[in-house]
Amino acid sequence: MRRRGDLESQLQKQRDRLLREYRRNVLGVVVANPRPLLTTLVEEAWISRLDLKRPAPIVRLLDGNSSKADASGVFALIYFLSHVARHPDMVKVESDRTAGPGPVKS
Repeated sequence: MRRRGDLESQLQKQRDRLLREYRRNVLGVVVANPRPLLTTLVEEAWISRLDLKRPAPIVRLLDGNSSKADASGVFALIYFLSHVARHPDMVKVESDRTAGPGPVKS
């Protein structure tokens, strides 16, 4: 990983491109790093309480020194993905796609 500030800057640029209601749906993921990267506590509804004035959260999946999984980072990623999957607009889009073509007129 380059400097953390570089990654935060890239994430902020992408976050700014989103509509305001989706700006919490940004998470930086680094595969391996020697130090933990998540600076916030992962708990129930942590994503909905993120401060949009602060940089987007960043997690690592593996400890860069030992190559062991970073449980906090992996858990945060899973929780984040489940949050995005439960988003009402995401569910509506998916149900629209699976609804089928509708009745066939003869």
